[in-house]
Amino acid sequence: MNSSARFHDWKGVGPLSLKVALKGEAMYEVENRRLTVDEHRLLILNDAQEYRVLVNSPFKAETFIVFFDAALVADVLQHFQRPDDRLLNDPADRTTSAYTFNLNTLDLDDSLRQKLARLKQSIAQNAPMLSLREDLFFLFHALRSTEARTSSRALALPFAKTSTKHEIARRLLVARDYLHAYKSESIGLEEVSSASMLSPNHLLRNFCVYFGCTPFQYLTRLRMKTAEQLLQHSTLPITEICQAAGFESLSSFSWSFKKITGRSPRRFRMDHIQ
Repeated sequence: MNSSARFHDWKGVGPLSLKVALKGEAMYEVENRRLTVDEHRLLILNDAQEYRVLVNSPFKAETFIVFFDAALVADVLQHFQRPDDRLLNDPADRTTSAYTFNLNTLDLDDSLRQKLARLKQSIAQNAPMLSLREDLFFLFHALRSTEARTSSRALALPFAKTSTKHEIARRLLVARDYLHAYKSESIGLEEVSSASMLSPNHLLRNFCVYFGCTPFQYLTRLRMKTAEQLLQHSTLPITEICQAAGFESLSSFSWSFKKITGRSPRRFRMDHIQ
């Protein structure tokens, strides 16, 4: 399902689905958390998950939602849960263990982006059902592989027990998603620490190991991306963009923006208008 809107507010229960914003962003409220999807991050919601989706944008945000049926999911999970000899000996057996995706956003990498573009094109061209099912199969397989790779990154954390590594990684991903969801607000280390259930020192030390930067550096990059998008796609005054992106003053915003992009906000907007 592909839609474009400046404002949208819906609450309900849905099937296993992929949520992505091809332009702008959308915010999902799930299990007392906020999770934001944009051009770089996607979200997978499990079957029968209750959620609320909110879009409130100064320009039309474009969202793309993919729903997966149970039979296709079972086909893909076989390749992760059953050895090759069992797949060969009994290909009709679709018995699989239940699988639940973690409640955190995932990177929208080039491989996933290409598969989404292919699926979107197939839908637009009214492709045969077999072709659509193939696109959905490979997309879901890629999503499952992406989550597996994300999970394996936990092994780089400096803890003896594997279970501890994975639990710390899970909490760090909660912290990362909190930064995405509240990037336009005034937040500090204590708020992020509380949301992720890690002490400030524990959070700061392990966030650097896992993401390669401090929470503040990560947040600044997010705010810059927000500002760039608003400068390109909206007609908001630069002072309003400064506030919407989460910067406390116009001077700090202008200084940081030029330091990172090499251009002033006004110059950046003019270059993209041309």
